[in-house]
Amino acid sequence: MKTIIKPVVFFTLGFLFYFYSLFGSPLFQIEEYKIPPVETDTVFIDDDYNSSTLGWGIYCFDTIQHGIAAIDVGGVVYVYEGTYYENLIINKKIQLIGEDKDSTIIDGQNLNNVIIISSDSVSISGFNIINGLDYGIKVNSNANLVFGNNFSSHEERAIYLYMVENNSITENNFNSNSGGIRLNQSSHNFIENNVFYHGSIFFDLNCNYNQISANIMQNSSGLLL
Repeated sequence: MKTIIKPVVFFTLGFLFYFYSLFGSPLFQIEEYKIPPVETDTVFIDDDYNSSTLGWGIYCFDTIQHGIAAIDVGGVVYVYEGTYYENLIINKKIQLIGEDKDSTIIDGQNLNNVIIISSDSVSISGFNIINGLDYGIKVNSNANLVFGNNFSSHEERAIYLYMVENNSITENNFNSNSGGIRLNQSSHNFIENNVFYHGSIFFDLNCNYNQISANIMQNSSGLLL
C-alpha cells in the first residue's frame, strides 16, 4: 500500500509546484489597480490621479490640458467625473469626452474663456462648463461638434462662433448665462435641439445660411438679429 501512496504524493506535490511556478500561488492575492487599459489613441484624465498611478504622464493625467498636449491628432481625451479648474486651448483635432455632463465639471474660475477651439474637427461632449469671464466656449475654427453639455454662469455668452462655418451645436442645456449663443461673421452652422433657460441666439454681422431648429427657449429673448 505504501508503494502506491508514495508516488501519488510525490506526483501531487510536483504538480502543485509546477502549477505555482506558472501561475503563482493562490494563497497570495495580487492587488488590482483600477486603471484603464493602454490604448494608443486615448488618454485618461482623473483629478485623483497622481505620480503613483500606473501610466502616469503617459496615458494618465490629472489635468485636461496635459491630456490634450499628450494625445496625437485624431485621438480621444476621456475625462472622469470631478471638478477641473482649467482654461483650455484645443489646438488639434481630438474628441474631448466627459464621463457625465452633470458631474464632469470644467470650471473657468471667471478667468477669460473656459475653452478656446482653434483647430478644425474638434468634438466636445459630456461636460458641465461653468464660470467663464468671457465665453464658455469660443470657436475660432470650422467643422466642430459641441453636443450634450451643460453651460452655466458665463459673463458674456455660453458659446461664441467667430468667423467660422459648418459647426454643430446640438443637445446642450444653457442655464443662467448672460447670453446663450452668439454668431459673428459665421455662416452654414447648425444650432439644433438645445434647451435655453435664459439667454438667446444672437446673430451679429454677416451671418448667412445658418440652420436653427428644434430648440426650446424659456425665459429667453429668443432669436436676436
